Amino acid sequence: MNIPSNKNIHKLTFLAYFTLLALLVLSAIFYRERAFFTDIAYQTFLMINDGGLQVQVYRFGSAIVQVLPLIALKTGAPLWSISMAYSISFPLLYLFFFWLIVRVLENEYLGWALVFLFTLTVYDGFYWPSSEQQQGLAFLLVFWAFVLRFPKLDRWWMWLIAVVGIIALAFYHPLIFVPFFFLWGYFGWQEQSLRHKQLLGLALFMGFVLILKSQLAANWYDTDKYSTFFTNLTNDFPNYFQYPSHRKFLQNSLYYWYGFPVALLALTIIYISKKKWLLLIWVWAFAFGHLMLIHIGSPNSPYRFYSEVNYLPLTIYVSVPLLMEWAKPRWHKPIIFYIFLAIIGLRVLTIGLHHQPFTERLNWMEEKMKKESDSTNRYFLPRSEASSDILIMDWGVAYESLLLSSMEHPDSAKTMLVLPDVSKYPNLFESDTIFFSGIKKHDSKELNMKYFRLRRDKYEVLE
Repeated sequence: MNIPSNKNIHKLTFLAYFTLLALLVLSAIFYRERAFFTDIAYQTFLMINDGGLQVQVYRFGSAIVQVLPLIALKTGAPLWSISMAYSISFPLLYLFFFWLIVRVLENEYLGWALVFLFTLTVYDGFYWPSSEQQQGLAFLLVFWAFVLRFPKLDRWWMWLIAVVGIIALAFYHPLIFVPFFFLWGYFGWQEQSLRHKQLLGLALFMGFVLILKSQLAANWYDTDKYSTFFTNLTNDFPNYFQYPSHRKFLQNSLYYWYGFPVALLALTIIYISKKKWLLLIWVWAFAFGHLMLIHIGSPNSPYRFYSEVNYLPLTIYVSVPLLMEWAKPRWHKPIIFYIFLAIIGLRVLTIGLHHQPFTERLNWMEEKMKKESDSTNRYFLPRSEASSDILIMDWGVAYESLLLSSMEHPDSAKTMLVLPDVSKYPNLFESDTIFFSGIKKHDSKELNMKYFRLRRDKYEVLE
């Protein structure tokens, strides 16, 4: 087999567990920063109000991380406990995936690939854990660990697991198919025991599921993304390299995501020295192609946290081949342990220290509502009056502020709405029973009174 034996890397496994446990601890410490930011705040509100799992746009994998906070909700736990449960559900899921890869499927290299996935190029993304793409990429590594564990795929139960796994991957996130085919080609080239018709069958079935999904599970969100991509692809030809997103990516890679260019350079040097030209082309083609795919779809990359998560597959394109190349003769050397310790230590420390902008936005929100008169518990703030550096993204502020203010007591509930133009919502200021998020209007009576008690008040404009 071309895949190295686990005995060369086994001594580093405890360091991998320690890293994932450190991320779990950070998730508990900074649970408010994670749980009161955009999607999780929105989903927590819906979960509390509706009393069930909140699966958006057919991304069913997200239900797994909602089980723990839903249990907390059903047992009547306080709001802070529900929010913390949601925050720690993500690293707990990745710990479980790591255990599956390493202990059950006996592939410590892909286990380390999972560790690098959530450390090597992660910065803002730690505080926006809700993207199904992150969860899907972790499960992708589990899937390929299974295939490498049973490369012949010659039993019915192996195919059953593979089929279910591919369906799950396709419904995790629309872009998971790209790193799926990267690993399909990479392992197919590296591992002789995989060069059979079953491997081709995996690719064909993934293609079939993607086509079927596009027909039977189309949704407004993905349709809008596809439409924007193909519009830009047509209208901007051939001027794709003029996009601001390219410059932003290079700058952010220098300051925040430096793990990717360093790993790509190291892998390139190794492949050139070993004259592995086809593998070199494979890695560079997917890395460059993935960047163009993301940048054509979002030429301006306005939100760094959102772009970062879309760039996460780049970590897989470099970390998996690097782990396989560096594994064979060198793991027994003590220097390797210290190199891994330095990399992991630096990244975990960087992630932990980066809580400040996410903490500041919560502090700003609290102070903004505390400074205002108690004549109301509903505030409208024109977007021009709020710093984009503080807000980061404003569509979820109504939910975030409601959760944040209700932490002390359900009777302390307040909400702050941030929208561009107050003149577009004249009726908003006439009712004293409306909770408006910018997405949907709720009557105060519809709120779960155990957690949110918005007394009857009208919206007031903040200056």
